[in-house]
Amino acid sequence: MTIHRRKGQRMTADERKAAQDLFIKAMENTANVRAACMQAGISHTMIYQWAEHDLEFSVRFKEANTQANWLLFGEAWRRAMTGEEEYVISMGKIVYKPDSILSDGTVLKGTPLTIRKKSDKLLELLLKARLPEFRDKQSLEVTGNIDVTGAKDRLLAKLAALPDDES
Repeated sequence: MTIHRRKGQRMTADERKAAQDLFIKAMENTANVRAACMQAGISHTMIYQWAEHDLEFSVRFKEANTQANWLLFGEAWRRAMTGEEEYVISMGKIVYKPDSILSDGTVLKGTPLTIRKKSDKLLELLLKARLPEFRDKQSLEVTGNIDVTGAKDRLLAKLAALPDDES
């Protein structure tokens, strides 16, 4: 359901609630603010205005983002662990299994040959996200010279200039 109104016409409270509900549901299922806005018939700037000025919507939006993240994580996990069935291609054409003949003489035409492919890249990203030992090692090397000549004398002079604390 999309909310239709004339350009410049403000939403009623009921229309706003309906648009927010549509947006939240779409956001949870698409993980895409633009697509969710299109489904709800609102602009993306409206979402950020609501998130800034409507505490209840802001909480719901953050929860929808969390749900959307889990949706994406689940799909990445499925592709990394279970994989996708892909057609086997040879010389630019789909390879078919041979025809089968049943005991009653019925000929079953060959079906396309498929292979299950898992995503090593997604598995790598999931491992890096969950296990620190799989993350890229980073180091920072700092070089330079520090001149401390006279530092002790300057520090003692500053301490001597401080007022005595007799309390």
